[in-house]
Amino acid sequence: KIAGGEVWSRETTHSTMGSKEEEDLRPLIKQIAPSSVQRIVAGAAVTDLASAVKELIDNSIDAGAKRVSIKLFNQGIDSIEVVDNGSGVPATSRPLMAMKHATSKLRAFNDLYTDGSDEPDAGPGETASSSGENDSADDVAYAAAPTLGFRGEALFCLSNLSRSLVVTTRTSDETVGESFAFNTQGDLISDSKRTQARGVGTTVTVCGLFEQLPVRKVDMCKRIKAQRSKLMKMLQGYAILCLSTQFNLTDVATSSSAKKKSKTEVKLATSESSKTLEARTASVLGPKFLA
Repeated sequence: KIAGGEVWSRETTHSTMGSKEEEDLRPLIKQIAPSSVQRIVAGAAVTDLASAVKELIDNSIDAGAKRVSIKLFNQGIDSIEVVDNGSGVPATSRPLMAMKHATSKLRAFNDLYTDGSDEPDAGPGETASSSGENDSADDVAYAAAPTLGFRGEALFCLSNLSRSLVVTTRTSDETVGESFAFNTQGDLISDSKRTQARGVGTTVTVCGLFEQLPVRKVDMCKRIKAQRSKLMKMLQGYAILCLSTQFNLTDVATSSSAKKKSKTEVKLATSESSKTLEARTASVLGPKFLA
């Protein structure tokens, strides 16, 4: 267009805005730092004491544990310890335990919708769990089967949210267990590895849950009674429905004085004799519940 003897083009109009005004313009939307993203996402997956313990119990049951023991130190505020007698974690998989989206429970999205029953017969040198020509040698050992967990986020989230995450594990192929720790990024700390005597299975210790999220930590301390009540109800459900697994919940009241011994109190325990739904319900909730 022609106005006042000058030709106004798109470029001319743009230039009249002034370089100073352009420099002052800043985008309202910016990317969050990766370290902050991890903590935010982890806080959404593990929201309270019950959800933290649930993630660890799911891993124990998926590992074939017949006995799961949970210890809460100072009601879970100081630390949480979950011990099982499952299959343990092979040495080659241990560095990946707290890595985000790393799991032994599936290999592809379609594994969420299969239970292994529709797999074709395995040919020579193959297993029925092989999912295709692109499967590696490690992949073919895993059959698609229903599991309680599958996202590969449990230990990653707990390592991000806690002061420390320590794992002790042993498989049936080993004569002694190994203990090691993960940093807040989910990486195994190489100089934390120690040999440790224990039976076949895995122990996970979460120290200082939510210490990386101060507001969440304060909220947990303030509402610890309500969170403990929620945890107990959840464990009662596991204990009643998972008949093949024995559960034990113990409170350890820690003392600041070195002279005083820690007080231990069993809050929930199931016996091996309660193998039916009725017997297990009576064991967990009391015989009057079925009266």
